[in-house]
Amino acid sequence: GGTGAFTITARLSGPLNYIDVANEQGGIMFGPDQDNYIKLVAMATSSGTVLQFGDEQTAGGVVTHSVTSNKTVAAFATINTLDLRLTGDPTSGNVTAQYSINGGAFLTMPGTVTLGGTKRAEFFNAASRAGLIVMHKNNVGPVTVGFDNFEVAVRPSATGSNPGNGDTDVPRDAFVGVDLFL
Repeated sequence: GGTGAFTITARLSGPLNYIDVANEQGGIMFGPDQDNYIKLVAMATSSGTVLQFGDEQTAGGVVTHSVTSNKTVAAFATINTLDLRLTGDPTSGNVTAQYSINGGAFLTMPGTVTLGGTKRAEFFNAASRAGLIVMHKNNVGPVTVGFDNFEVAVRPSATGSNPGNGDTDVPRDAFVGVDLFL
């Protein structure tokens, strides 16, 4: 998580009508621990079902949310596959979310979580964690969510160049090289 941009993906198997009681949810998450994470989940609310992209950040016992974005989509009973994707970039500190229903095109969720300072260092480092999240906040039995796959892919990135970024007075026939992180 600290050396290059990455994508976390998972596919939920449907129909998703098993997510039907308020606060039941299943999806993917990224973060250093259970008190600091970013998630993209299929979720039941008291007013219906939504996809939720959001974060939870805890410092000194105080919980904050910089983004909570709910998007109403097709009825969960009609969703046979739900692909979820979180994309992170340690250089900018940004995490975005996308989803695809029943093999359709990926659509972007509203909002971007931008981490700065110490939070950026906590989230983007060699010990970064990605995982599946399944939870509920009610007193009924546990929710069971079916997942078809889970993957974390690190995208190649340029780590340096010759001539360097911003160099001037470089001859037109000079050697050009780029160092890549693969």
